[in-house]
Amino acid sequence: MCRAEVVLAVLKEQGLTIGEFLLAVLGDVENLSRSAKEVMKWFIQGRTKVHPITVVNAIYKHPYARPDRFYKPSFHPLPPWSVPFDRSQPNNPFAKTHCTYSTLQKYFVAQAAKHVQMEVKQLLGNDFLCT
Repeated sequence: MCRAEVVLAVLKEQGLTIGEFLLAVLGDVENLSRSAKEVMKWFIQGRTKVHPITVVNAIYKHPYARPDRFYKPSFHPLPPWSVPFDRSQPNNPFAKTHCTYSTLQKYFVAQAAKHVQMEVKQLLGNDFLCT
């Protein structure tokens, strides 16, 4: 059994979905032990081998993230608050060295640009709108 299946089996045994687990870990950290808080702090600050942006990128590029051609989203995939701005973050001593924050900004801007390009192509391809 691979690591992912072991983790998924534990989540199932605990009655948790992947989303519920992520919200439990990333949400209210006050109920976590000191060591768990430290692990989360190191991960979120990008001090671990796998950075948060790597996880976001893996979700975005996952084959299940690509809907079939009949899928019509019921929401805009990039809500206005999804692109973080520099002034919205507290002072960070790692900002000029190994901080993943600027990488996260660049990622969201690039994804927003790709999405806009896709929508423009769809609109230009619509005969009704081009007349």
